[in-house]
Amino acid sequence: MADLVPDDPELPTPRTAAPAAQAAPTTAEEAVHLVRAQMARVLGHARADDVPADQPIGELGFDSLSAVGLRNELQRATGVELPATVVFQHPTPRALAERVLELGRAAGSPTPSAAGGSLVEGYRRAAESSRVRPFLSLMADLAEFRERSADPDVLAEHVVPVALGTSGDGPVLVCCAGTAAPSGPHEFARLAAALDGSWSVLGLPQPGYLAGEPLPASMEALAAAQAATVLRAVAARPVVLVGHSAGGLMSHALATALTQQGHRPDGVVLLDSYPPGRQDAVEGWIDVLTRRLLDLETVPLDDTRLTAMGAYDRMLGGWVPDDQQVATLLVRAVDPIAAWPDDDWRASWPFAHATADVPGDHFTMMQEHAGQVAARITDWWEAR
Repeated sequence: MADLVPDDPELPTPRTAAPAAQAAPTTAEEAVHLVRAQMARVLGHARADDVPADQPIGELGFDSLSAVGLRNELQRATGVELPATVVFQHPTPRALAERVLELGRAAGSPTPSAAGGSLVEGYRRAAESSRVRPFLSLMADLAEFRERSADPDVLAEHVVPVALGTSGDGPVLVCCAGTAAPSGPHEFARLAAALDGSWSVLGLPQPGYLAGEPLPASMEALAAAQAATVLRAVAARPVVLVGHSAGGLMSHALATALTQQGHRPDGVVLLDSYPPGRQDAVEGWIDVLTRRLLDLETVPLDDTRLTAMGAYDRMLGGWVPDDQQVATLLVRAVDPIAAWPDDDWRASWPFAHATADVPGDHFTMMQEHAGQVAARITDWWEAR
């Protein structure tokens, strides 16, 4: 639950400066101009011409929040529903424009569906009244009525890796998304940028957070689906799995599946992850964490994301990690999210691992201190 996206004062709040909805572009020229104009606006440039149409998006200055902010702006401006990771799935503004145009034509330029709904309002009230835990239980109950699949092949259709950074023939860092409602591969954009091309970085989504996606029937089915995806994507290159908060648990489950299939990963990096049975701080801060989440506008919340969050929360609650004897690094934040009577709030891990501390708290370690996280990962890898 604690794998939330932090506030970033550098990103203009889309809510305060959103353009009125327009018609979706109908020509390639219109689409490119729209995308460049929106990119310029989010990045603080004066003109669309300040954004080269064929420059790699990763070089333009987008991070996790600004990329999601751009997606939200494009969705509002066009009326076209866009995936949360659409920015990172296309290498240049021109390629992104082509995708926006394609989706607009396929959808017939629908008006965007209203974000949220009664469940989102209930989530806000649960946070305000410090009743997030019973709300999550309700979301898990509602998720029982959603489509589920125990077939790894079916689940794998919805586990499409997102390239966050590329390099030569070095190791591949596979970043497992977390399980909070706004989670996704975009969580790792700043980390990928901080690695500065020294690793190839792939973001791995969790299925069930987008409309039409089934939820996994079990951790085993999900991990098997993700293992198949990873093996197809990385071939024989060294692989290190990484996850932030609950995403760290997902990375360990993936490591188990890969090991059982005879493809033990070269390492696992847990970024401020709290294992089952050692989550007192997470439970103690759950209302604070949620209120902080709701102060942000990253990925718009809806019923699908909220019920998926509840389903994963319940699934992880009954999951017990196995010791696969994979080299593991635990990177911990040095600052607590809120007051705690002693040092027991620090993240821990029950199996053999190396430990490294970084500045910031659970949120800011992944944003303004992402460079420190990248350095700790690189140092650990080189010293192994």
